[in-house]
Amino acid sequence: MPIPMPNKSQNETEKKFISRCMANPTMVAEYDQSIRAGICYGQWRKSKGGVIKNSLRQGSKGGDILFNTGQLISEGYNKKVAKTIASFYANGEY
Repeated sequence: MPIPMPNKSQNETEKKFISRCMANPTMVAEYDQSIRAGICYGQWRKSKGGVIKNSLRQGSKGGDILFNTGQLISEGYNKKVAKTIASFYANGEY
């Protein structure tokens, strides 16, 4: 069953939303900080009509893989699939 993710409230600024999302007890219990950041920024982009896949970070840094994993989770991918896609993308294979 998917973990419920915070959504942007009406008139909420990016800074306030990201802070609230990162501190959400369910998110803290389920995801490490880098994945949580990816999810929160992904949720923010979605609220603004952005396309997550176009904002994935390239590079083989572990942090990029975790951040991208979080963004893909916010798109509805499960953790395992999201991490696999993020790894391929970070290594230039996607």
